[in-house]
Amino acid sequence: MKKKIPIETLDAIVADKLFFKLGAKEIAEKHGLSRAFVDATVATYKNVAAGNWEKIQFMLDGGQMRLETAEWAAKKCGVEVPETFYVPKPETKPVLQPLDGQTRLDEFGKKIDGDTTVKFGTSANNTLHALIDALNKNAEESAQLRKAIFGLLHSSGCAE
Repeated sequence: MKKKIPIETLDAIVADKLFFKLGAKEIAEKHGLSRAFVDATVATYKNVAAGNWEKIQFMLDGGQMRLETAEWAAKKCGVEVPETFYVPKPETKPVLQPLDGQTRLDEFGKKIDGDTTVKFGTSANNTLHALIDALNKNAEESAQLRKAIFGLLHSSGCAE
């Protein structure tokens, strides 16, 4: 839905679906659009007409439609889009809880033996700490896990 679809096309999609009872496939072929776009346009119109703004928000969040389509449907239905749709949402990053004894990534950047720098990505760091936790919990499998840890260290060039 990257291109801007003219209002006349949106009107025609809804008319073809609701009044002429054409299928989404036929409408999509007629206007050179995808069936998903046709279905999303009709769903937007129906949900705006029903006042189901939660569903409209869900569709917006999922990228199924654009705010302009909701505004078009609201204008057709004679209602207004709630102001909450125009308030920018703050970006939230998930807060990951560190594993027991996990070292932060920036602490891995220290020089060892003058030349070697130990630098791991997030997945390698988490793998190492999961293996260390498993070592602490399962003494029987410690030899196998030690080999895996040293293999990971060796693959990064930190251990001989």
